[in-house]
Amino acid sequence: MSNFSPHPICVLDRAAAGDSSSSSDSSSSSNTAAATSSGASSSSNSASSSGHEYPSVEHFYQSQKFAGASHPDAVALAEQIASALSPEEAAQLGRRAERKRPELVRPDWSTIKRSVMLAALREKYKRHVGPRAMLLSTAGVQVAGAPSGNGIASSVSVAAEPAVLIENSPHDKYWGQGYDGLGQNWLGQLLMQVRGELLQELQQQQQQQQLSQQHQQQQVLLSGSLNGFS
Repeated sequence: MSNFSPHPICVLDRAAAGDSSSSSDSSSSSNTAAATSSGASSSSNSASSSGHEYPSVEHFYQSQKFAGASHPDAVALAEQIASALSPEEAAQLGRRAERKRPELVRPDWSTIKRSVMLAALREKYKRHVGPRAMLLSTAGVQVAGAPSGNGIASSVSVAAEPAVLIENSPHDKYWGQGYDGLGQNWLGQLLMQVRGELLQELQQQQQQQQLSQQHQQQQVLLSGSLNGFS
């Protein structure tokens, strides 16, 4: 479930951005929209007119630190990060520039970075079957039946107590638990939020399938009754 895994994400410009804010983040939807639209469309990795393709969550997250800034160095840096050859290189470029050239970092970064991460995580786990299955397995999800077009199966069971997800980073007390285990663990919290959304989607789909099956059974019964009178 690492942000460095090679799973491309396509982040929509303003449509998806406005939906990426969370109750845990104080940023407004307009700030979130700017986070996912500014700088992304200028890179050479453009996927479509409504979205932008990034090689990984880390590429997207690190590039957004400098997106939307007016300084030409920030614009170039965002593009360079988005086009990095690996997630590790993207992280190195972003972190080094944040330390050495803090004037290039967008001024609202501290208030929107959780929304940026949430948008990336949502896209990754909704788009890719393997990571989604791994994330859902932490809630004890067992699926049965043939998967549908979006990778969701027809029968679902969920554990009573989903696992608590913790980013085990001793050096990061914001995204992880820190060396003393008292960190804010925001990455773990956002992963659990995305997991909850996926579980809700699974349950809703299962309910819809059950209603559809009941309707079909009623239609069969009605057809049989009418044939009896013919």
